Amino acid sequence: MDAVQISCLLQTFDKTPGGQIGEYVLDANDSATMQVRLANGALGTVGATRFATGHLNDLRLRLYGLTGGIEVRFEKGESHLRASTGDNIKDGTWVDVDCPPVPTVYQRFIAAIRKEGPAEPDFARGAALQVLLDKAEASAAQDGRLLAV
Repeated sequence: MDAVQISCLLQTFDKTPGGQIGEYVLDANDSATMQVRLANGALGTVGATRFATGHLNDLRLRLYGLTGGIEVRFEKGESHLRASTGDNIKDGTWVDVDCPPVPTVYQRFIAAIRKEGPAEPDFARGAALQVLLDKAEASAAQDGRLLAV
């Protein structure tokens, strides 16, 4: 399902005195918080950070719809999936969902080169995601203003 609206805030944390190493300015965004509305009306939040206090390269994705919610967490190199669906929605119960390990994008890339698997995600998906990331950056430049995608 595609995003139709996005709001984003970005943060770069000081990692060295003066925020640079020699002539190189350390200005890459270390953390992002995003809110998205999908075409079907579901709301989602994304939190990603490389260096926020207490976090090292973590990701948290949450989606909430009328028939359930899902949460994906990637912390300390491990993925976790939880869901609240069916009768669990009524009492706010979240259940861990077992899922097989997911190959990294690097593993998929190598497999595609070796013709051991499809080239996924493909260029079209990458281009669509770049549009979303560009809108997120534009939102952050406007203090998190909600933008149409």
